Amino acid sequence: MTGVQTCALPISVTGTGRLDRVGEPRLERRRLPTGAACPLEQRDPRTVRRVGLERTTQLVAHRPRVGRRRQAQRQLERARDAARRLDYTGIVMHQQGPQSDNYRITHQDDTTEGMVRMEPLEGPPRHMLQQGRQLTWYLTQERIVVHDEPTGTRGFPALSFISSRELLAHYRPRSLTPDRVAGRQAEVLQLQPVDGLRYGYRLWFDAATGLLLRAQSISETGQVVAQTSFSQLSVWPAGGGKFRWREPDVRGWKTEYAVKGKADLSGWSFRLPEGFSRIAALRRNTGTPHSAEEGSRELVQIVCSDGLAGMSIFIEPWSEARSAQPVQQIGRAHV
Repeated sequence: MTGVQTCALPISVTGTGRLDRVGEPRLERRRLPTGAACPLEQRDPRTVRRVGLERTTQLVAHRPRVGRRRQAQRQLERARDAARRLDYTGIVMHQQGPQSDNYRITHQDDTTEGMVRMEPLEGPPRHMLQQGRQLTWYLTQERIVVHDEPTGTRGFPALSFISSRELLAHYRPRSLTPDRVAGRQAEVLQLQPVDGLRYGYRLWFDAATGLLLRAQSISETGQVVAQTSFSQLSVWPAGGGKFRWREPDVRGWKTEYAVKGKADLSGWSFRLPEGFSRIAALRRNTGTPHSAEEGSRELVQIVCSDGLAGMSIFIEPWSEARSAQPVQQIGRAHV
């Protein structure tokens, strides 16, 4: 075609980061006026090569970040499914500051909602049974049955139902060196917050099943604030764990209710940190289920979470006696 020439110019790459050939940006042919020189031909050839190299380097650097996020998303979703569909039993240790607790946990996926039984191994004998929205404490020594209600957040080793995509919008994932927990091979994932509004986390996942084996809360200085971990664990496919448990004979026991119903929050306004959402708002009685000797009073509990980090806000009527008590810090909580 007389009077028309073409020039190959690098064009911007789409959000998918696609390359037409490995290591090369996609090129576009453009018509130039007669006698016009190609803009790239006016430059030093080394500059032309550098343009393509810089674009390729940016793409290669972007793809690992996307890959890490997708891998972390798969790990979190696999762990969530494993905690729901597997049968398992084991010993769990929770450490927070100088305090530590040990309990046995048993999960059986024998119904659509599953069943969880927890039995503390220290202190007065007691155990908790949860099946769906029904949560019951059996205080053997006090001969009290306490009917409670789940707050909406899920306890170890389960994970929240908040989508992994939304969760990872507030954390930068990074895979760490594989490890062993409770004699099992584990994949390790670190989640670094993108802001100063939440702790970071290190999570250990069972390489064979995906089940969460250990979780650490990490402060902004890199210190471990709290840790929950299996020290012993046995796992079976759904229906493979033949657990036998009988409800104790509670005839003559006292019955108490820890939750009195949903809380009315009309007239209150809350501005939560980005990524957090309100999970539950309950009217709760204090003094149960951990001790029947404490004086009972009613308060409002508001539970918020971003899928990993969780917080509870407690509101109660003002009293001079309560206001005289100084604020205390217990682990991560201010009381």
